[in-house]
Amino acid sequence: MKILTFVDLHSNISALKKIIRKSKQADLLLCAGDISLFEKQLDKIFELLTQAKKPVLIIHGNHEEPTTLTKLCKRYKNIVFIHKKIKSFDKAVFIGFGGEGFSLTSKDFEHFIKKKKRELNELKKKNRKLVLITHAPPFGYLDRVDSHHAGNKSFRDFILRFKPLLHICGHFHEHARKTATLGKTKIINPGPEGKIIQIA
Repeated sequence: MKILTFVDLHSNISALKKIIRKSKQADLLLCAGDISLFEKQLDKIFELLTQAKKPVLIIHGNHEEPTTLTKLCKRYKNIVFIHKKIKSFDKAVFIGFGGEGFSLTSKDFEHFIKKKKRELNELKKKNRKLVLITHAPPFGYLDRVDSHHAGNKSFRDFILRFKPLLHICGHFHEHARKTATLGKTKIINPGPEGKIIQIA
């Protein structure tokens, strides 16, 4: 399975059209937030996303409200808002959590994971390939701003505990198109240009 991941598009229609063309090579599209610039042109963005004719999983960043994306996704069969949800697709399981761009920890995320603990442990036992999607990166990885780290410690702790195959994130534009590794987890900031990842 090939997934096309992208983040921090910020209403760049030209970049989105390139994503749509690139989507021909993928089975699934995945947006890790900030698809808009403070929700500008969201209707046009979603209309373009449907042209990919592929499933799209999306979370909000710090430029969108979750209520806005919830309403928009209900209009389109192929676009799924996965904030605080776990979705299976082929051989992978996607765990979505949006927002929290400037938080060093997230009690809300920790509560969500606590509620899903049994389900996640079952998935681990079945050797399912977990993919975590958040807007911000984990603390210490793809998160250096000036001289300090600004990622999220709750995301880092989840990775250390559940060992997902991938963590797709963004938020800090200076780390676009970069990758890092935490234990067995590959952390990817695909940037607005998008990156195709194969999951065997």
